[in-house]
Amino acid sequence: MSGSSLSKQAVGTPLAMSAVVTHSPDATDAAEQVVVPSHPTSDRTFFPFFKLPSELRDLVYRALLVFPYELRPTHDSVLSFRASHCRQFPQHEHSEQRTRVGQHDTSVLCCKDKFTGIKSELQEPPSVLAVLGVCRQLSHEALPYFYLYNHFTFKATHEMGSFLKFIGASRRQYITEVSFSFSSPDAIKTFRWLAESKYLKRIHIVLEYKGTSVYHNRHRTLETARGMSALKALRGLESVDLIGYDMLHKDGDDPANDEKIDINHPKAFGPELKRLLMLPKPPEEPQDQVVSLSDMESLSGTEMTIEELAALLE
Repeated sequence: MSGSSLSKQAVGTPLAMSAVVTHSPDATDAAEQVVVPSHPTSDRTFFPFFKLPSELRDLVYRALLVFPYELRPTHDSVLSFRASHCRQFPQHEHSEQRTRVGQHDTSVLCCKDKFTGIKSELQEPPSVLAVLGVCRQLSHEALPYFYLYNHFTFKATHEMGSFLKFIGASRRQYITEVSFSFSSPDAIKTFRWLAESKYLKRIHIVLEYKGTSVYHNRHRTLETARGMSALKALRGLESVDLIGYDMLHKDGDDPANDEKIDINHPKAFGPELKRLLMLPKPPEEPQDQVVSLSDMESLSGTEMTIEELAALLE
């Protein structure tokens, strides 16, 4: 992955499953604008979706949940969507109007064109992730697609950590590809969460010397940055892209004598980091067999040979 691809405008992507996924402003394809026509309840017909072959359901899930561009998760999809709109149309005057519907307060962003005076309400596009709320079986089948086949990008390590914490271990295990700028805050727990992924294959990292704890460290190398030990512990990656620079520490305590070198330079930390991350994962240790409570009750008051007990545990 090139440096230009890391600098592409990130897409407003939800942290929560009920939030919005939108295209970047320069995108023209509106395929994700899911419009569900409203029909009277009596006229509704239900398609037997789960009677379709798994191959066809696979195509549907990919069409709905897999995107050809990088996704930028955010905590609040509504704020992200509105901020993106305001950046895209700076010539508009924006104001927020709050209304109360039942016991809930809602807000609508109103836009007024400065030149024509035309007012309009900003309608948030429907979420394609809403399909995960249809039923438990569909959520179970479709959820992995969103994490397995999408590329998630983050501004900093702590931002990725917030995302990984929010989605939980059941979703973290499907993460396949991430991009982020390395920073020391929250790095240790963030990379430990990332290590829980069973499918992590591609990682893209921006390493900036001044963005880490080593900036004021007397060793003055990225290898000594806080959290780097947790990053180095990741294993089994197929592709590692590094962008940035390291400092070649020379004799003396004066940082002015240090030389800035590309992170992929043979004397920089980058090549060693790549080597470590692409080492194979260690084999998983077999879990001890646990005898259930019912098994224990059946054993109560009986005498068994070692062979019979071993057969029960198999």
